[in-house]
Amino acid sequence: MFISRTIYFHTYKKVNRTRRHTVAECCPGWTHVPGMEGCQRANCTLDLCHNGGTCIPFQNGTEDICQCAPGFTGAKCQYDIDECAISNGGCSHRCVNSPGGHRCECPPGMQVNSGGKKCVDSNTCAADNGGCDHICEEMHGKFYRCKCKHGYYLGDDKKKCYPIDPCLENKGGCQHHCVNIDECAVQKGGGCQHECVNTYGSYRCRCRPGFTLAADGRSCDEQLTGCQIANGGCQHDCYDQPEGGHVCKCRDGFELAADGMSCKEIKSSLYARSIYLSDSYEDMSCLYNQGTCHRLCMDYRSNEIHCFCNAGYLLNEVDRHSCQDINECSMDNGGCSQLCVNLPGSYECQCKPGYIMTYDRRTCEDINECVANNGGCQHMCTNTPGSYECSCEEGYRLAEDGHSCYDVNECLVNNGGCSQLCRNDEGSRHCECFAGYILGKDGKTCMGDSGIFTLLSGLIVNSKKIPAHKKRIKYLLDEICGCDGKSCDPVTGSCRCTSPDNCPEGPCPPGFYGPMCELKCRMQCPEGRCDPIYGYCTCDEGYYGENCDKPCPSFAFGRNCRHTCKCSRDNSEGCDSKTGKCICRAGFYGPLCKRRCPIGFYGPSCAKKCHCPEGLRCDAATGECVKKCPPGYKGELCDQALYDDISM
Repeated sequence: MFISRTIYFHTYKKVNRTRRHTVAECCPGWTHVPGMEGCQRANCTLDLCHNGGTCIPFQNGTEDICQCAPGFTGAKCQYDIDECAISNGGCSHRCVNSPGGHRCECPPGMQVNSGGKKCVDSNTCAADNGGCDHICEEMHGKFYRCKCKHGYYLGDDKKKCYPIDPCLENKGGCQHHCVNIDECAVQKGGGCQHECVNTYGSYRCRCRPGFTLAADGRSCDEQLTGCQIANGGCQHDCYDQPEGGHVCKCRDGFELAADGMSCKEIKSSLYARSIYLSDSYEDMSCLYNQGTCHRLCMDYRSNEIHCFCNAGYLLNEVDRHSCQDINECSMDNGGCSQLCVNLPGSYECQCKPGYIMTYDRRTCEDINECVANNGGCQHMCTNTPGSYECSCEEGYRLAEDGHSCYDVNECLVNNGGCSQLCRNDEGSRHCECFAGYILGKDGKTCMGDSGIFTLLSGLIVNSKKIPAHKKRIKYLLDEICGCDGKSCDPVTGSCRCTSPDNCPEGPCPPGFYGPMCELKCRMQCPEGRCDPIYGYCTCDEGYYGENCDKPCPSFAFGRNCRHTCKCSRDNSEGCDSKTGKCICRAGFYGPLCKRRCPIGFYGPSCAKKCHCPEGLRCDAATGECVKKCPPGYKGELCDQALYDDISM
């Protein structure tokens, strides 16, 4: 049988169709701005904006391409603004336009004021405040004078004002002492090579005669004489003069020109011949071997020469040629108040250690070493002539270093005056009594609560009668008890420890306390020891609590934190929990933190030195420079008077 079958085939043909559309693209250097046809904004380049303008890259909403400098305008800042065209540029007289700006000019006899716009009389205060530092006061006619604010004085130029040392007037308002810090003393000469001159709030360096101050303001360069600088400008020979200055001279056959420096040839052969034939003149001329003069030689075209010496030297009366140094110190010690040191051709005054030279360079003034960091003393510093001394407050003793203070254990001497127990404190001591006794009003004597004591012999003694016989009774009890340097309990007869040095093992064995050590400690204490009187744990210095694990709170110290610091609570952060030594806040110092840092110093223990410009003081705590106006003035620039009648 034949079966018909149909087969289907699917075929695919890939057809590519090209579609074209136009894409806008800007030429190099231009940018398309959305919403605008074409490319109308230029890209930023270095030379796009003129006259110092700044190109602004395109951002949405920005329209300007260039941001122009003041005085210019235009899309590319290519146009100058004529400020004079608008209200004459603000000038009262003539306005002169210039690229990017303008200036005001005045007619003869007038000048522009400090505002740069108005013309004022040249001889009035309106012209740049008359050149005055502070106050310009108009006088009659076209005259004025300068004045200074309170706290300043007028300089020799009658214009500049300089600060007055406030310590010179009524101690600067200080209750006790007003001290101007001497940087020359504190900074070991201020780094000056020769001399350091202290000034109010600062200092300056100065050189000895014959030297000039270098550009660094500290070093000194040798001062050259006129002839040492380019031969004094002389063409031939230059001679320094004894009275100062120099003169030029010409060699034989030449004469000095009208300018006093050049030399021109003498055409007269007769004159030249006479110079060379005069053997006597040649031998006596300064041109030959300086005329044998030691220093300076002068001749007057004659058969005679004259020798001179520089300042500080004396011509030898015998040979009339050599120069001898003058010892200025041999005459009235050179005028020096202390030491006079002779130098070649000069001399200088010096001070002994502990003194500093004053402005006259002759008088020595004592240095107050206590001003800077309390002289390094831990407690008190006392200035003495040429030196200083450290001392300690009551209850302390000066250490071998001469500066530190250590606590004195008053209990070691006669038990501190206590009749029973003596407890040493930092800088002091206090007396305590055994259980069953109370401390008397004198703070030293212990009395029984009942007023009655029973001796070992059975004798009953009234406490009121004990003072008259206490020594005898004490010795009797000690002899009976055999306490070997300890005290015998007047009630029980047991030995009592009155000083830790006598009883290092403690009055009771570990774990017990009480008059007869019959009571167990109230708690488990470190090493089993508790207070022999109260039964509580005896903690180490700086701790308290049942387990002695709590540090002392602020202003408490010692064993069980039972003592209170004596520090100033406003100026300190507390005290050392073990020793009780005060921990001062920044800006204060002293054993009790009651002293504020001296002017010019700041920080913890006032150990840091301020570095503030002249006229500013630093905060004693932070060292920040703050402006303090002179008395009678206020304001940011201290130019506002508090009163109308300012005393100049």
